[in-house]
Amino acid sequence: MQTHRIAAGPLAADLMPELGGRIVSLRLDDGAGPALDVFVPLVGAPVLPPRWPKAGAYPLAPYSNRIRNAKLTFRGHVHELPPHPDALPHTVHGHAHRMPWRLAEHSASSATLAYDHDGTGEWPWRFAVEQHIGLAGTRLSVAFTFTNRDARPAPAGFGWHPYFPIKGDPSIGFSAGTLWAQSADNVATGTVVRRTPADAPVVLDARGDTLYFGEWDGRCAFSTGTGLTVRLKADPVLSHLVLHRPAGIDYVCIEPVSHVADGFNLAAGGIAGTGTRSLDPGESLSGGVTMDLARSG
Repeated sequence: MQTHRIAAGPLAADLMPELGGRIVSLRLDDGAGPALDVFVPLVGAPVLPPRWPKAGAYPLAPYSNRIRNAKLTFRGHVHELPPHPDALPHTVHGHAHRMPWRLAEHSASSATLAYDHDGTGEWPWRFAVEQHIGLAGTRLSVAFTFTNRDARPAPAGFGWHPYFPIKGDPSIGFSAGTLWAQSADNVATGTVVRRTPADAPVVLDARGDTLYFGEWDGRCAFSTGTGLTVRLKADPVLSHLVLHRPAGIDYVCIEPVSHVADGFNLAAGGIAGTGTRSLDPGESLSGGVTMDLARSG
């Protein structure tokens, strides 16, 4: 798999399109101290599907997180999907991050990666998704466009899944009006809890946790404990936030996503606020994330 580098100012990123459109490393090297890994860097040979490396940052499409029992209800019809071995009996994270993408454009400081799905296998609708990755100063930007290429209306969602290396227990500062209740196997149940205050920070400790937030205002800030402060801003289409830290492992995933886990089924059952969308043939859904980086004091 070929690696493509982009760089601007103190930032440099390595991209591996064939590994699911993944950013495999991002480093801040501003001369003020040792170079800092922003994402957990990919080390060694890539793990092939169905599993994937817990490193870098990758796109989530055509949906985020789990679909309960690998059965998707859309417009009154139940579609059987292949369950994922690490989330049985559910699916997880769509399939685009396990498929080879192509490098559509490449400059010194930016690249566009693209993936086209033919409507067979893991998702019964045709779609195309583009991911534009750019660096400027100490900012990373990632923008997505998801297009329904099918002749029928189709469910649609996307998100972004970065892995941040941490030391200690990071306090994540953000504002989100709701927290989705979930089952023991990390599937949202449809019950929401109002957060009071909505901007209460969350500390993710080494016991591990996965949390699903709705009514997110698209902003998030935290210090990694490794010498880095991250300020993230997402477009309104990414109205949900997933926080994930596995037990006993020193990384945290802060995932801006368009909808809650199992959102399509919840919406089909009359649950409001899931963030799910339906796209008509040829219709697109777009949005992205910017991330500003600085050394911690």
